[in-house]
Amino acid sequence: MKVLISGEHLPVLTLTLDAKEVIFTENDVTTISLIAPDINKQTISTAKSLNPFFSKLIFGDAKVLDQYQATKAESIIAFSAPLPGQIVTLNITKSKPIVIKKGSLLAMTKGLEIKPRKKFNLWDALFGNDDLALQVLSGQGTAYILIDKDAKTYTLTKGKALSFDQAAVAFMDASMTLMVKRTNIFKAFFFGGNDVIKYKVTGPGKIVTQNANYQRM
Repeated sequence: MKVLISGEHLPVLTLTLDAKEVIFTENDVTTISLIAPDINKQTISTAKSLNPFFSKLIFGDAKVLDQYQATKAESIIAFSAPLPGQIVTLNITKSKPIVIKKGSLLAMTKGLEIKPRKKFNLWDALFGNDDLALQVLSGQGTAYILIDKDAKTYTLTKGKALSFDQAAVAFMDASMTLMVKRTNIFKAFFFGGNDVIKYKVTGPGKIVTQNANYQRM
């Protein structure tokens, strides 16, 4: 597979696939700007006992993926950033999974698995599931994600902690400890408005933040 990331403010990820080569995206990704007719699409469920419809209904997008397979060599598929940002390449290993923001994955290679960082529960159903906004990439392979606007990296040593706005987190090492702090929950539930969500992240590890969040707009 040949990879090209071009463009400064509105970057484009162009992948040139060999025959029978496969990539995966989250279901119904809207960033595909170009696809060769020699690439076949198939929607699959990683929950093997359920079809994609029921898997998506119960588990969310992380259990439903779109698979793109090239039937000929030199088949091109491209992903374009809809808003200013940057495309980041993540090299995932079995010993170093990475947590990413839901909806940021453009494409990933075979050998990777994506799943919600936290299982769905009744609390999330009643008071919102922003705690499910993070997903874990594990396995062995390469993933390409989109970060809103610019990024800043923080490296935390063991026991060192920082609090971040929920919308600011782009990705981080899965080895880091994350606690969710929520305020104004009942006020938001009964009287309207939004509760405040903060992530307290404790090292060791690396966390990358974004200085914009277009999903919130």
